[in-house]
Amino acid sequence: RLVGPLGLRESETVVFVPHKALHLAPLHALDGGRGPLVATNPVAYALSLSAAADSLAAPLASTPGLLALGNPDLADPQLDLPAAEEEVKAIASIAGGDAFVRGEASARRFRASAAGSGLVHVAAHATVDEVDPLYSALKLSAGDVEAREIHDMDLRSARLVTLSACSSGLGKVSGGDEFWGFKRAFLVAGARSLLVSLWPVADESTSRLMQSFYRHRRSMGAAQALRAAQVEAIGRREDGAPLFWAPFILVGDWR
Repeated sequence: RLVGPLGLRESETVVFVPHKALHLAPLHALDGGRGPLVATNPVAYALSLSAAADSLAAPLASTPGLLALGNPDLADPQLDLPAAEEEVKAIASIAGGDAFVRGEASARRFRASAAGSGLVHVAAHATVDEVDPLYSALKLSAGDVEAREIHDMDLRSARLVTLSACSSGLGKVSGGDEFWGFKRAFLVAGARSLLVSLWPVADESTSRLMQSFYRHRRSMGAAQALRAAQVEAIGRREDGAPLFWAPFILVGDWR
């Protein structure tokens, strides 16, 4: 009922500006009659119509450099993410840069290096505070980085921030339909676009999808690259269920 009447052309980019609870919905997974929408069209999200317009008006130039943090040492073997470690090492090879894992994937390194990086990738655990989303935290080695701290950083160099973590796209929608959480914090800090998840994600399937996304991103825009990675996941027997590919959304500049 939502997608079918739009009469979308194949490969035409769709940008959703969600309202209220739809901020938490995987609209790209809706079936418009030809399978999931993302199977035929690149999809992105914006926090507001004005934010989408600002994305189109901004230049495409970006700062080089990758900060990739994965599988931080949280002093509890049950919290280890071995596939996340493999993920950031592969992404560093694809995108050109260094991967920092275990003790080197630290809150201190994030604070010191995120501001000067064109790409920021964090493959770690995250917690979402639904009462006060600005206290949501990325769980890194030797400390957390909270959304309220990110809100005050200068991330204008970041072309893309990827939070390869559980539920990193969740938060709270205020009475004025303003979204509070990691999405708002990173975009207010100046990041051009953000790749986040809407529910808890699996370690190994996420690693495969992220590696595919960065390979495609070398030759196409961010929304197109995410679509290509999700279509590949849909075609894999072990990753084809929406549980594995549908949580990931691109928010902000989709080019």
